[in-house]
Amino acid sequence: MRIEGHTDNTGTDPNGPWPTNWKLSSARSLSVLDYLIDFGAEPSNFSVVGYGEYQPIFPNDTEEHRSKNRRVDVVILRSK
Repeated sequence: MRIEGHTDNTGTDPNGPWPTNWKLSSARSLSVLDYLIDFGAEPSNFSVVGYGEYQPIFPNDTEEHRSKNRRVDVVILRSK
């Protein structure tokens, strides 16, 4: 499975805990991985990725749309 973190296109605080959207989206996906491992998921079955603001599902033109772009997707991949 692949855990994918996403953000909207709003900038982050460069002095904050996530100075870029890349780091924020990566932290989101890692947080979900940690949660799943806490419930017994096998870590070797997962990969994580942070896409930042670069794969929106809605235009970032309203607060409602931006909120939908701030997400984590869990993608189930076919085994080889």
